[in-house]
Amino acid sequence: MIALGIRRLVVTIGALGIAIGCGGNPQGPLSSDGGAAVTEPPGTGVALAKKAGKGRKDEKARKDEKARKGRKARKGKKDDESVQGVKTTARIVSVRKGGKLKVGFRKYGGPKDVTVAKAELKIGKKSIKFVDEKRAPKSVLIGMTVTSGTLLGDILFSFTPGGEVTFTPNARLTVYLRGPVLAEQVKKAVHVFGEGSQIENIETVTNRRGEAFLVVTVRVPGFSRYSLGDGSFAPEADGPAW
Repeated sequence: MIALGIRRLVVTIGALGIAIGCGGNPQGPLSSDGGAAVTEPPGTGVALAKKAGKGRKDEKARKDEKARKGRKARKGKKDDESVQGVKTTARIVSVRKGGKLKVGFRKYGGPKDVTVAKAELKIGKKSIKFVDEKRAPKSVLIGMTVTSGTLLGDILFSFTPGGEVTFTPNARLTVYLRGPVLAEQVKKAVHVFGEGSQIENIETVTNRRGEAFLVVTVRVPGFSRYSLGDGSFAPEADGPAW
């Protein structure tokens, strides 16, 4: 009887196991956290990798195009500057400390052209004077425009704020000329509203690459316009004489 009861129990348990395994909704393998594992369709990983790679290529192409446009814009700007030959700069200069203004031109033109390589205006300490010293500010906005063409006579310098400012002692304008120009050709630096030459010194210097420049130092007693040419151009009414 005992043996028969054991056999019946075994049969019952087996039948119950079969019912559990076959009945209800089928379930897939379990993930480590007890939930059902997600199974990706075949080829999904490869497709995602290809998509990511294409995205990187598109991004690189966009960056390359942006860089190309930037280079083109910069080149166009430089070409415009070469044609126009005009550079302008301005800065606030302390009356007590003085200061400097600089402009530079990239090399352009042919071997027979005379152009400005760079120009620097140096203002000494406490040298800035005003018409009305009682109302003199502690600093002043000073502007400098340099025009460079292809001939010595094309080179012009203009300053602001016009007749409101003078320099005691004089400010110094140093000009580096590039091209076939000799000291004898730079006969005078003409101040539009003054008389005579303001040239202080002329010398030839050579840089580390062996390029020679004619360096002209000009006294600047006051602001308006100056020329390294023959002074034959008509003065513009930019303000009173200093």
